[in-house]
Amino acid sequence: MEELKLGVTADSRISNWGPYVSNGAGGSCYGKDTLSLMYQLRTLGQSADILRSVYEINEYQKTYLLDRTVHEAGVCFNQKWVALLGLAFKQRTNDMRDASSLKLLEALLARGVSEIRAYDPMAMDGAKRFFNPDAHYLFQHTTCHESSKAALEGSDLLIITTDWPEFRGLSGKILDTVAPPYLVIDGRRMISDFQELTKHGYGYLAVGSRYLPPQ
Repeated sequence: MEELKLGVTADSRISNWGPYVSNGAGGSCYGKDTLSLMYQLRTLGQSADILRSVYEINEYQKTYLLDRTVHEAGVCFNQKWVALLGLAFKQRTNDMRDASSLKLLEALLARGVSEIRAYDPMAMDGAKRFFNPDAHYLFQHTTCHESSKAALEGSDLLIITTDWPEFRGLSGKILDTVAPPYLVIDGRRMISDFQELTKHGYGYLAVGSRYLPPQ
């Protein structure tokens, strides 16, 4: 996937910011604008099949790593403690609108996890309001933390959903905080030295790559 990205963005007309491999695009614009374009095309009697497929694939992309975790890594989420790093739809914002993390969190709760331990460098105030148990009783299984290390503590597996730069150097913190058996699910391909994790007994599953079991 990384080689494909390099090839596509070798064309100077194509930004190297957007074409990254991820667990789905979020934010206030992507879904709204895509749906608007679909409506305009249908109003003009034109096919919107391609746009509809793009929209549906993006929505599926937000949670498909959970299915891969079950089928490829053999992990059952029921009663697991999950560290969820990244809540904003992209780095350098506290905006959680239509973020992949929200769909993922809902799917994890539906699969019966015991606790979701969430952390984001900028979005924690909004998260505390959003994950209000008074709004939905399942949110009692979600806790907010002030650092990635605090979120990792006591967890059975980790999911990275936002491309915050601080998550790129996370391997050492994982090794120091949680012990194998442990699975790292990398929705943004943030951990470049994943071999260090598998060498020490951790499983690693990233978007755009096959599951790498402990060595």
